Amino acid sequence: MNAFPTGTYSINGRNYRNTFYRPKRQTWADGSGQSEIKFEDTPDVYEKEPYIGCHNKPDFPAVKNMGRERTRNESKDDILEETEDTRIQLINKKKWFAKYDEKISQHTMPVYFDRVFVPKCFIGKLIGTNRRTLNALENDTQCRIKTPRGGERFPCEISSIVSLECVQRCLDRIDIFIADARKSARVTHFVAFPCDQHEVKENFNTFKQLVIENERVDESCKNPQLFTKSSRLHLTLAVVRIFDDMDLEKTINAFKTIEQEIRVLIGSSSLLAKLQGIDMMNDDPTQVSVIYANVSGVLIQNVANHISRRLIEFGIASSEKNSSDCFEEVKLHMTLMNARYSTQSDKSVKRKQTLTFDATTILEEHRDFYFGSIPLSEICLCPLGSSSSNSEEFYDKIARIKLV
Repeated sequence: MNAFPTGTYSINGRNYRNTFYRPKRQTWADGSGQSEIKFEDTPDVYEKEPYIGCHNKPDFPAVKNMGRERTRNESKDDILEETEDTRIQLINKKKWFAKYDEKISQHTMPVYFDRVFVPKCFIGKLIGTNRRTLNALENDTQCRIKTPRGGERFPCEISSIVSLECVQRCLDRIDIFIADARKSARVTHFVAFPCDQHEVKENFNTFKQLVIENERVDESCKNPQLFTKSSRLHLTLAVVRIFDDMDLEKTINAFKTIEQEIRVLIGSSSLLAKLQGIDMMNDDPTQVSVIYANVSGVLIQNVANHISRRLIEFGIASSEKNSSDCFEEVKLHMTLMNARYSTQSDKSVKRKQTLTFDATTILEEHRDFYFGSIPLSEICLCPLGSSSSNSEEFYDKIARIKLV
């Protein structure tokens, strides 16, 4: 059987089929005859074959526009559908939230969407130099992340047209990033019992004068910048990190809950603190960084432990222990001298350089120095870098727990 009935011809060693033309005849209207007007190519017998098994279907405009026409006819009432992850919502009717004020723009695919608040001080670290860190996160999770610009107070917007799992992975990565950034960030606030009462202030000033005027004391201890200001004496209970209004609101609400618990714990008793004796934070008296006054009082210790534990449970303070079962008691102390104070006042000292002083004579001669016995009337949340312009006043008090 001849596979090429129309004949073949050869070009450069390859055989090609001759095209067979068929004349198409047209009959005159009056039926008097026919006339040949043109020739037609051989009919395409594969014209109606289905595209089964083809790697790429034909790119017909009608096929591409079919979905868009159907979208235009849909209702404009779009609804946010809940997903199995309560943090994430699916935007129904193929819509995309373009801005935080929930203005909607058209999109041709369903979008998984969520918002996450990142403290303003961490936004730059999340974006990275030339947006490299954020681009890597978007590529790894197949998500689009919109961050607030400078001055804006909006959450980061995460969206994906791929799958719900992509948004989940992105949220988890950002949560880990925020947790790590909080742990490595510097402490911003502290919780304390104020001790700026007259008796303690007077005795502290006496202690300061005795140290500076004592000829046997090492010269490294006679810098007045080493001493705490008498108006800011306090007992530190915990240190916390507050980076935005949400953190502050969370801390204030925690204070309200803790206040009710402490009232039950104290009952009708009063917190009387006896401040007597001094000690150091490290083991070598020739290289001391902090000198503090000892505090005695069983009830005060119980209250301090309760506050510290509850702040950790609320996620406001961090614990060095991995388990709450290994909770460590609060080291109650009233700081008297701190080498960091002189470092902050001396601009010639590098920021990471640690200064120490020789407190051997101080510890020997004033080990049992008496600073006073005072009732503790409140617990305060204070910023470390207090904005108060008057250094003769106590730190700014952002939140309080009244004890009497």
